Amino acid sequence: MYQNANSRIQNKQMSFFDENRVKIAYVAAAVSALLLLSDLVLFISGARILYSSGIGYWLFLLSIVIGGFAFEIRSTRIHRRMVVGLGSLIAAVFTFTSVIGSGLAINEFNEGMGNEGRLVLSLLSTIFLVGSAVINLKTVSSSSEVAVKGDADDLELQAELAMGKKFSCKSCCSSFCWSFFSLVVVFASLQALLYGADIREFTPSSDTIITVDGHDMFVRCMGEKVPGVPLVFFDHGLGGNSLDFSWVQRNISTMTKTCSFDRAGYGNSAEAGQLPRQSSQIASETKILMDALGFDHVVYVGHSFAGFNSRILNSISPGVIRGIVYIDAVNPNDTRDCDASQDYPSPLFQFGLATSETGLFRLLNLIGFIDGFAPISKLPPDVQSEYRANIMRAGYFRTRVDEYMEWGRSCSSVKALNDVLNVPLIHIYPSGGIHSDNLTYAVELAELSPQGKAIEITEEDADHVSILFDSKFAAHISQAVVDVMSQV
Repeated sequence: MYQNANSRIQNKQMSFFDENRVKIAYVAAAVSALLLLSDLVLFISGARILYSSGIGYWLFLLSIVIGGFAFEIRSTRIHRRMVVGLGSLIAAVFTFTSVIGSGLAINEFNEGMGNEGRLVLSLLSTIFLVGSAVINLKTVSSSSEVAVKGDADDLELQAELAMGKKFSCKSCCSSFCWSFFSLVVVFASLQALLYGADIREFTPSSDTIITVDGHDMFVRCMGEKVPGVPLVFFDHGLGGNSLDFSWVQRNISTMTKTCSFDRAGYGNSAEAGQLPRQSSQIASETKILMDALGFDHVVYVGHSFAGFNSRILNSISPGVIRGIVYIDAVNPNDTRDCDASQDYPSPLFQFGLATSETGLFRLLNLIGFIDGFAPISKLPPDVQSEYRANIMRAGYFRTRVDEYMEWGRSCSSVKALNDVLNVPLIHIYPSGGIHSDNLTYAVELAELSPQGKAIEITEEDADHVSILFDSKFAAHISQAVVDVMSQV
């Protein structure tokens, strides 16, 4: 039987494409893997400039497109029938269009594309993906029908069937690879569609966007300015956004005008900021934003990394900050990562950036993984969906990587200030916060001011993030802000 099958194969004339189809598929898959590997090397090497310019994203996108091409070639069993061949071609085009549309919609560095454009591309991507799936199913169905009749044109498949190799190890590995490529395409397209829905739902109004250094930054202002009452300005930590202060800002906005903001790259400030993302650059951008808001004298409320940024801001614009409330803020004396000569990579978030465009984190959100980054369920119910959407964006991971990469230089620049903050200051911190190993460093921050005061939150469930997100702890912060306001 084997001999007869081989004889039929030798006697049947094969086209170049039929004869080399598998080789072409393997070459395309190898190129795809090489591009993906290059993309990961960029992360490991910390080449963040490439990512801010979009080159890294497009390397990833191109690897998926070529991988999809390999999948289309390898999975299509019949090429000699015109209808099926044309169907395969259309399926391939639809798949490419789907992935390209996904890339355009997802990649936030594409500043020229408005939210409506992203949404349209997302919808087209999904339509094309569905079309590709339908045509592929038709193709496979036709292949099976002809194979059953003993008239299949795929000679390699007939040889495998004749020699009993249909379920060989090689075939299983091949099937796994092509399935993987197709799943990545599916998830990338779904991510594009859902991302488009997110940005449509959470797109801020134009009066909440201020242009700073050529990129748009989002501000969230509440309350009304009251004569004789100081304005309050909120600054979030590394990896946070303006929603971190949801409880506190709502409490304080009943007394005065308050503004929080998303730093460049976070939340609704989706465009990447100027590199390097050191505290000096961030403080400069914050000053421009505050000037645009008319916040020339403020009570400054800062969480975590804002402890660095505020001190640089105070040094370049003395007199603007009239009072400070620190919330478990960083102290340059209490960090091992304060070497200005070192870059500090963050492998977890580099991995997040590498995979965010595939929709992996959106999938993980279904099992509650995203809430592991922060106790989002403790925030007001009306902001939880937006907060989760912010964390699932590529810009979130990109900016975390960029800021932490510069941590040593930010830290050392603050350490060199040797400053005195001659304003009312309260540092409120949990026992289980970032200074849990040595609470002396938390008290030390309060001692930066002759009018400083340290307040420790001793509840067991209070930590670095829950102290802001949980309303019962936010009430303590709100009272601290009121106390500082009364002294200004």
